[in-house]
Order: sequence, then structure tokens, then C-alpha cells
Amino acid sequence: MQIINEPQNALSQATQGIQWAYPNLTWVPNTFGCYDSNFQDDQIPLIAGGGSGHDPAHWGYVGPGMLTAAIMGTVFQPPTSQEIVKVTKQVTRQRRVFFIVKNFPADVSAFTAAQQQLLNNNCKRNIGKLVYVLWQTIFPWIMNL
Repeated sequence: MQIINEPQNALSQATQGIQWAYPNLTWVPNTFGCYDSNFQDDQIPLIAGGGSGHDPAHWGYVGPGMLTAAIMGTVFQPPTSQEIVKVTKQVTRQRRVFFIVKNFPADVSAFTAAQQQLLNNNCKRNIGKLVYVLWQTIFPWIMNL
């Protein structure tokens, strides 16, 4: 049984479906990232993401009282650190962010690289405080960076 007609178009078609179903999302150009258009930057934004293979569900959790933003990579690939930085900068100007990262090595690597880019001298005035949650199988491990 095949549920995907054209695998090469699956991600773009999924994105189009999410855009149609959730008009309150704003999409960040040149990424598979979106954020809640109604987010007020007086709270700490929650950003999650990862590859678009078996877990592209993050988009469905963006909204009031849930995730502020989600950033997806291609199928079974994490978003690049540059894409994560781009979405983060679109969401907040308050120098803070809370990343939720699944414990897949590629996801951890991409978000760690994004964290380093956000904390370097060029971005320090935009992002000053990062909290990073590495989602383990049983419980979250919280690090203050």
C-alpha cells in the first residue's frame, strides 16, 4: 500500500496542507519553519523541530498555549543551523528562547550549532539567554546555556 503518490513532493505538499489548515501560521521564507502569527513577544518562545520523516508533527503543535514555532528539515534530516537561527530571529527580539530538541544525534548537532551561532558576537544583541531541553526517552534533561 502506497500512501504517498510522489515522494519527492511529499514535504512541499504537506507544507501546503498545513498552510491551508492553519492560516494563523506565518511561514519563514526559504525554510520549512513557521510560527504563530499571534505570538506576543512578552513571553519566552518555545521552538521545536527536527527532520520531516516519521516526526513532521511539530507544525501541528504551533499555536496559543503550545509551541511558538516549529522548524523542520527535509525527510529524515534536521533543519540546518542557519534555518533554526532564521526562524528564531523571526520569532523573538527579547533575547531569549526555549528549544525543545529530540535526542537524535543530527537534531542535537543542528540545534547546538544554532545555539552557538545565536550566542556569538554578531547575534548577542538579538539572543542573550537560551534554554535547551534535550528530550530523552523518559524525561526531559534541562540545560541552561
